[in-house]
Parts: sequence; C-alpha cells; structure tokens
Amino acid sequence: MEFLNLLLQHTITMMAIVDPLGVSAVMLSLLPQNSTKEEVNKIAYKSTLTIIVAFFVVLITGNFLLKIFGIELDSLKVMGGIVLLITALKMVSGAIEEKNQTKEGERRSKNK
Repeated sequence: MEFLNLLLQHTITMMAIVDPLGVSAVMLSLLPQNSTKEEVNKIAYKSTLTIIVAFFVVLITGNFLLKIFGIELDSLKVMGGIVLLITALKMVSGAIEEKNQTKEGERRSKNK
C-alpha cells in the first residue's frame, strides 16, 4: 500500500512539473507546417519509444550509477530543486537567451 501511495505522489508531481499538455502544443509548433499525419505519427512513435527505453535504462542502472559516483539520493533531490528554481526564475524574469539562427531563420523573423 505504501508503494502505491508513493507512486501516486511521484506521478502527480511529475505531471505538474512536466505539463505534458503544454509541452505537446510547443512540440507540435516545432514540426514543419507541411507535415503529413503519417510523419507526425512516426515522430511521435520514435519519441515515445526513446523515452520508454531511457526510462527503463535509468530504472535498472540508476542506483548503481549513483553508488559508483558517490552521489546520495538527497543530493540529487537538492540538485533537481536548484534546476527547477533557476528555470522558474528565468521564466518569471522573462530572460531570453540568444539562439544561433541560420540566415533563413533571420530573414523569416524579420519578414513577420
């Protein structure tokens, strides 16, 4: 029973942090506008498969790697919290990082 409570707690936390509905809109906007439904489905399938494989690799080898490098779980939680804090501060302050654009991208953004 404790396992299910812990699983539910972590699942809700991850859904709140990752915001899959918000991210899906951003990811769809990154696809070329002339993408067919088959191409979108192929990209979604590859992305899902990659995430599932990465999940199981971390699930199986995660504790072992942490022990090898001498990282405690509490330290990892603190690092994750710091990353979330920095990301939130950037979002609140509206900091925009400069991105390297191609010449074509620059022309498109100037024409809009």
